[in-house]
Amino acid sequence: LRPNARGVISSINGWRGTTILPVCTPVRIERISEREVRFVATGTNRRYRYILHRSSGLPIEEHVNRYFGGSCPNVQALPQADQQGIQTGRPMPGMTRQGVIIAAGYPPDHVTPTLDAPTYTYWGDSGQVQVSFNGNVVTNVAAVPGRAGYRGPRVIVR
Repeated sequence: LRPNARGVISSINGWRGTTILPVCTPVRIERISEREVRFVATGTNRRYRYILHRSSGLPIEEHVNRYFGGSCPNVQALPQADQQGIQTGRPMPGMTRQGVIIAAGYPPDHVTPTLDAPTYTYWGDSGQVQVSFNGNVVTNVAAVPGRAGYRGPRVIVR
């Protein structure tokens, strides 16, 4: 998850900024409401708010299960490309779908309604970013020209 400077995380899961709350960070959930989860990272006592964006069609319970579930993935058992992407918090060619979700979070459900889609759409530092798959493996990660503030040529995000 990527909180902003005020500790707010949006369910649209933008990659803007450099702060990353790593996978499996121990947390204590303080409150769950219809559109928000308030929690504390127990190691730092930093407070966060996970806000359900108005475009999301999934109930808050689904978001809680996705991000605050009871088990941690065994990252060391994943392929090397997945481990590298998870370390940086960014998808990269060669990663698996599971690795992308661990590294970057679930793609926003209003633009990627199924996890079997050939492309996941996220919002990156310079606008909309598409992660393309061939089967289960990432083949390309690219900013989408002309979308959400993107300025410049098509680039590969690494």
